[in-house]
Amino acid sequence: MIQSAFLDTLPNMSTEVKCDIAESYCTFAQALDVLANDKDVNVRKRAARHCNLSEKSMEKLLTDESWSVRESLALNANLPAHLFDKLSEDSNPKVRNAVAFSCKSPELLNKLAKDKDLYVRQAVARNSHTPEATLDLLSYDSNIWTQIAVIENPNTNGCTTTARPPGRRMTVGSR
Repeated sequence: MIQSAFLDTLPNMSTEVKCDIAESYCTFAQALDVLANDKDVNVRKRAARHCNLSEKSMEKLLTDESWSVRESLALNANLPAHLFDKLSEDSNPKVRNAVAFSCKSPELLNKLAKDKDLYVRQAVARNSHTPEATLDLLSYDSNIWTQIAVIENPNTNGCTTTARPPGRRMTVGSR
C-alpha cells in the first residue's frame, strides 16, 4: 500500500528529489522503472546507471534519444551481455567508449579495439579484462596515447609492445 502510494506520487516530485531517489542504493526496481520513463534527461541518466534497474527498463533506455542516458546505461554494473552488444553499435562514440570501459567480454573488447574512434580504442586498452592478444593488436595503434594505455594495462606482459611510431614495434621492459 505504501509502496503503491509512493509510486503514484513519484512522477510529481521535483527533478532534484527524483535524481536523489534514482541515486539511492535502496531504491527498488518499480520506482526505477518509473524514473527511467521520466521526461527529464538527468533523472533518466541516474536511473539508467542504477544496479536495481529492471532489464525491461534497460532495453527501453537502449534507444533513449539522449546519448548521455545510453552512456549511463553502458556503465550499469548489472547490464546483461546482450545489451552491451547492442550498445557497442551505438552511433555515438561516447556510448561505445562507456561500453569499452565497463565491458568484460573478450569478444566485444576485441571488436571495439577496431573502432574508428581513438577514445574507444583507448578505453579498450585501459580495460583490465582486455585479453593480451587484443592488447597486442592495440599496441600497433596509430595513436601514441592508445599505445601508452596498452603499456599501463595490467595484462600487458614482456611480449606486448609499447609506445612507438605508427607501424613500428617497441618492446616493453620488465614490469
